[in-house]
Amino acid sequence: MRLTDCLGRSVAAPFVTAPIIPMKPTLLLQEADSGRNSSVPSSHPGIEFSCSSLRACVLSSFISRITQRRQGAKKANLLGRDMDDRVLRKNLLELLDGGNAYTPLKTILADLKPKNRAIRPGGSPHSIWEELEHMRIAQEDILRYTLNPKWKSPSWPEGYWPEETGRVSATQWASSVKHFFDDLEELRSLVRNPDFDLTSELPHGEGRTYLRQVLLAADHNAYHTGQIVILRRLLDDWPA
Repeated sequence: MRLTDCLGRSVAAPFVTAPIIPMKPTLLLQEADSGRNSSVPSSHPGIEFSCSSLRACVLSSFISRITQRRQGAKKANLLGRDMDDRVLRKNLLELLDGGNAYTPLKTILADLKPKNRAIRPGGSPHSIWEELEHMRIAQEDILRYTLNPKWKSPSWPEGYWPEETGRVSATQWASSVKHFFDDLEELRSLVRNPDFDLTSELPHGEGRTYLRQVLLAADHNAYHTGQIVILRRLLDDWPA
């Protein structure tokens, strides 16, 4: 026969010669408090406990059960409570801005030498301006598609890249930068709006959610920001 000790462990009980008669915890504790030894009735002389050991066992079992219940309730609360939407939105804004895992695009573009904007270094298929324009076009497409069911996306892939010109005017450059960051701010406004359910599906999006669209834009921007850094390094136009 095996018994369970105060810690819930299964232990052998070779000394048991007869079935144990259950006793109420309150009675056991009362006997322990009275200073008397508590024993099983004489019909079962093979089993006897000191009241101090019995009291410790009962209290240990009681505390263990209460602790388990509290832990279970805490776990249920963590799993079942509503997610803090503000934290999600804050993290998404940080992701869109960049700067945690890589240098923000604004910083990367700010000190770029104008003469290097349209150069394709080392056999690269694109210049920095072409990368920037591609980012602008793709981000605009993601944003407009998300908000406007009538939006017509450019043809793939040629519609997402500008034609090579060999040179870029200051006006062209300023326009690309302005429109990119204007659309980025519109994406940020969408994320900041607490009345906008990011997890809901686009009515026209074939199962896509607004959250998925925001993440897509951030992911694409991060990749091509890295491409621009590589181009600047190839042009020897990157801070040491």
